[in-house]
Amino acid sequence: MEDSLEEKKSEVKPPEVDSSSKTEKKSNIGMIITIVVIVLIVLSAGGYFASRYIFKSWFDKQTGISVDEDNNSTKLETDDGTVVEGGENIDLPNYWPDDVPIYAKDNINTVGKSGDEDFYLSFISGSTSSEIYNWYLDELKVKGWTIISQFTLNTTSSISAEKDTRVFGIAISKSEEDDDTSSVITVGPKN
Repeated sequence: MEDSLEEKKSEVKPPEVDSSSKTEKKSNIGMIITIVVIVLIVLSAGGYFASRYIFKSWFDKQTGISVDEDNNSTKLETDDGTVVEGGENIDLPNYWPDDVPIYAKDNINTVGKSGDEDFYLSFISGSTSSEIYNWYLDELKVKGWTIISQFTLNTTSSISAEKDTRVFGIAISKSEEDDDTSSVITVGPKN
């Protein structure tokens, strides 16, 4: 009986392992890890842009405010027709009233409207406040506006004018910190 056990032990041999199979398994695991890492990188980059889109869509739906961004500006629009655009070198929108003059040399940085009667705009210029002030005194008259008040103190000025059922106002102020002059225009219905 001992002999038969010895014979069986000698007959039982460990299975032969193909070394190419081990290498193949290692390379498959390496390939899977590489693919998973690449997928995670792509998903995280895409996730950032997808999350921005999802948040914007949710925000627009919840607030009724649509926000559009381009290279130089951000534009907000509400369901009630309010539009505000802010940034650098903004183009004058087509809803701006034709008879409201804009100082031609300037950089518009905010423009907007509320409904069909209230408009506002701001710009920055390298011109002096007196140059802008005098230009508006002349140009408003050319466009048919009647000056109802005007004010100047040092480097700050304002003009109010009226036409038809609307009033126009501009405040002009020279910055003490740099050479820029800021101006804000409002147009709305008479009260």
